[in-house]
Amino acid sequence: MSKRIDKAPLKDLKKEKPGSSYVLQEKEGSITLVRWHDNNQVNIATNLINNDICLSKGSCKRWSRKDKSTVSIEQPSLVSIYNQGMGGVDLFDKMTGLYRIRIRSKKWYWPYVRFCFNGAVVNMWMLYRFAHPKVGLLEFVRRIVLALLSSPPHLGGPKPKCTRAVLPEIRYDGVDHLVDSNSTQRKCGFCGKCAKFVCVKCNVGLHPAHCFRAYHTP
Repeated sequence: MSKRIDKAPLKDLKKEKPGSSYVLQEKEGSITLVRWHDNNQVNIATNLINNDICLSKGSCKRWSRKDKSTVSIEQPSLVSIYNQGMGGVDLFDKMTGLYRIRIRSKKWYWPYVRFCFNGAVVNMWMLYRFAHPKVGLLEFVRRIVLALLSSPPHLGGPKPKCTRAVLPEIRYDGVDHLVDSNSTQRKCGFCGKCAKFVCVKCNVGLHPAHCFRAYHTP
């Protein structure tokens, strides 16, 4: 971590080209510090007493915005060795940084995801905070996206030829579930028999007498 090597006179590589590196060794040679300029500055410390490894370099592939293609840049061998030996703790910290799965306090957060629904901008953190589901944030976002994609369009247009599995968030919400006649028969989503009526919102064949109410009841 950068705060643990503040007193080490390492060169700042922010303005250098990607792949640049700087090596610093103790006089006794017991500790070696390596700073490498990747997307950010990467710092590595080792007590390995082997200059053939500590000072050697390899290469790796990175995307170049300037060339708009994948290019090869220099990479210290210590970085490659570290990546090969990453264990469970390192991978856990990496995934935790990508997905903030749990919210452990009741404070308000900056917007994680914003989307427009029925003309209103919805803050995903606020929705997750009020809903308080028993799933992680990643699964919660996935369910919200699937629910929005499965909801019927407000504008008229051709109906899809294939029927999709209706999510519980839509099936049991009790909003705008209307019965309409259909030109062709469909398999009833509750009893499995042929039906000439459909739920407009769920786009599922249902008998209006009994199956419609039972299908939408949890």
